[in-house]
Order: sequence, then structure tokens, then C-alpha cells
Amino acid sequence: MIYSKSMKKMISFCFDHVIDPEQKIIWPNLVPAPGELTFEVLIQQRVSMSSQPPFIDYPRVLDYLIDEQVAHRVHSVQLAPVGSIYLVNICWFDHQQDYFSMMSAVALDRLKKREIKFVIMYGEADSALPIQKTIFKLCDRYNVNPIDVHVILGNSMADIVPNFHFFDDDEIIFQRSQQNHFTNRLEWHDGPRSRRMTLLSRVHKSWRAYFCSWVWHHGFHKNSYFSYRMINQGEDMNPNLNPLNPTIKYDPENQRIVNDFLNNAPFAADQLEDQDHNYYGTRVDAHYQDSYWNCVLETHLSLGNNMPGVFITEKTWKAIAHAQPFVILGTAESLKHLRNQGYQTFGELGITEGIDETYDYILDPTERFKAVFSVVKKINTLTPDQLSRLNLRVRDIVEHNQKLYWSNKKQKLENLFNSIVSS
Repeated sequence: MIYSKSMKKMISFCFDHVIDPEQKIIWPNLVPAPGELTFEVLIQQRVSMSSQPPFIDYPRVLDYLIDEQVAHRVHSVQLAPVGSIYLVNICWFDHQQDYFSMMSAVALDRLKKREIKFVIMYGEADSALPIQKTIFKLCDRYNVNPIDVHVILGNSMADIVPNFHFFDDDEIIFQRSQQNHFTNRLEWHDGPRSRRMTLLSRVHKSWRAYFCSWVWHHGFHKNSYFSYRMINQGEDMNPNLNPLNPTIKYDPENQRIVNDFLNNAPFAADQLEDQDHNYYGTRVDAHYQDSYWNCVLETHLSLGNNMPGVFITEKTWKAIAHAQPFVILGTAESLKHLRNQGYQTFGELGITEGIDETYDYILDPTERFKAVFSVVKKINTLTPDQLSRLNLRVRDIVEHNQKLYWSNKKQKLENLFNSIVSS
């Protein structure tokens, strides 16, 4: 929904502890405040506070609002005007956590009186419905009207659930990190490139291992910036967490290929350390300037129980930001979601040179997995002349996408919070 100027209200936030209201420097809600509350203490603890329960993060959206010059005010809970947003930024939603019990007595009292709104900002791909159920239980326990509790979520389906709002935090945080570390942007060019594709995988996941093993088995990695770093974040090769069909997961030949691949891993596409690959301020120019296409292995091939929804992360934004065409192995309708945001994709260029985007509408993860691999295989059979001609044809699209990505996000931020304030 687009809000007219006449509908807009001043966006007011309230916090239990405000360090400097003029500079909009606050101590995060629900995080116990130290005895000495200063800007220096905030800087020292800002990064570490999210690494332990209850995994509350500094609400970096306040930084976005300042940078994009979105009008807003910051108040202490006691002095906040009616309708103010009590903002909480969490890294992991814990369904066993009693978030209301962590509020100050003043904040909880004002929430019960419907004087403020409790807003959780959570940038992950979780389904809205289980979170809604947990919130309803908390509201019932504390006699809070659930109308006054909102959740900002990274799952594209959030907007269809009352009081849930979709917002792609990674789109902005990656943009800000790149701007802070580089004064130049990588531009499209018509010169030759030594690699056909860039395909990077940092975290070890079962379905990623299968896909990358197929790429490796066919020798496509030799013409790519190809990495498989095998960072284990808990999923590893657990078949129960692999959304692929058993006919692939348990096929003896596929298992042999995967095992052979993993025995030869890890693979590197650069000289960076593993921790640098997860840092949004990193950029390896050759991955974009010396490679024709990017095969993006997104965070999820499908969401829980193959639920609908799209989750786009920095993995996709990297290609868009740096003027590179891409194919996405991720959730169904990822390309459709990008087009809904104003970005363009490559299906209209035709399939004769490898751009078949019908994979995006395949709901079954296994069939979508195979369809994306077919696109990768086709790109790897193009001649150098075909790749060069295709590169010329994608220019308008990648430059449009890059321009849109680097444009300001003021309207997007205003729409998000006005939808909450006006509810």
C-alpha cells in the first residue's frame, strides 16, 4: 500500500533507555542495561549482545531511517506519545521465550492500555503463522490486545497475515556495508571474461552438496569461480533436513558422486578466510567482472514443510548490485518476487541460449533443483561467441537492476512503518 502525504503520521519510537534523544541513540529494548549507560558502552556491546539468549540485536533500522532521511522521533517510554512503536530487533524467534516479561513495568503497562505498539523486527524466513500463535498466547497471558503487536518478517508471505509485514533487511544491510567499504561500483562491461559462471557455497547443506557435486562431476567447476567451503552450521548432511526427493537423496550413483565430491572438498574461489566470506563488506571483483553468470545458491531451497514464501538474501543481492545476470536455486517464485519489487529477470531473452526461467514456477523442490541444473548445464555448453552475444543482450536488464538496487530506500521504509502506525 502506498500512503499519501495526508495519511502519513510522524513515526515515533520508544525505548526503556534513551542515551541521546536528539542523536537518536538508544539502548535496545529487552536487553538489560549496564550500570553506566553511555554511547561508548553501547559501541562496545552492540555486536556481542545478539550472540546470547534472548538474541536481541540493536535495531539497525534506526540507522537506515537516519541515512535515508525518514522523519522520525525517539522517546523514552514514559514520555512517548500515544501510538509510539516499542521496537525490538531479534536474531532468532524463540517460541519458549516470554518477551513481554522482559519489558519494563512502564512499557508493559502502556502496552496493556493500548498506548504503544509492540513491534518485533525479525529478518528471517520463518512462517508467520507459528509466530502469530505464540504471540496470541503471550497476549492472552498478559491481557494485551493482539492488534497492538506487529511483526516485521523476511518471509515474503508475511504481508498476507494480519499485523505481519514483509521487509527484506538484507537488501539494505548489504547495500550499506558495500557503500561503507567501496567508493566505486562494479559496472557491466562488454569485454571477454575467463569464467562462464560464479557459484559460491559457504555453508555445508545437504541439498547444496548434491547440486555442487553434480556441477563438479560434469566438470563445470573448471570454467567457474567455484567454491564449497563446508562450514557446518548444524545442518550438515542430515537427510531429514534435505528437501530433495528420496529418489535423488538415496540413489546409489548420486550418493557415490556426493561422497567423492565431499572427499575432495573444500574448494576455494579466492584467497579469503572463511570468516571474510560471511562479511557483507567483502567484495571479490573477479567474481562479477570476470564471470558471465552467477548461479546463486540461496539460503533455502524450500521453506519449512515446503510452505509458500520467498526469502532473498545477500547472495542474490550481490549479483544484482554488481551488474551480473543470475539464476537462483532457492525457493519457488524467487524471480517472480524480484519482479514484484521492480527488478527484471532474463526469461524474455529466450531459452535458445540457456535462459529458461520456467524453473521459478516449479513448486516441487526436486524438480526445481533439476531444472536449475539444466540451465547451468546449458550455459556451460554455450560457445564463447554465444556468451559474448548473450552478455550484450543482458546489459539493459542488469543496469536497470543495479540502478534500482542502489537507489534510496526512503519510500520502502516509510511504507513499512506507516503501515504499522496507521493500523
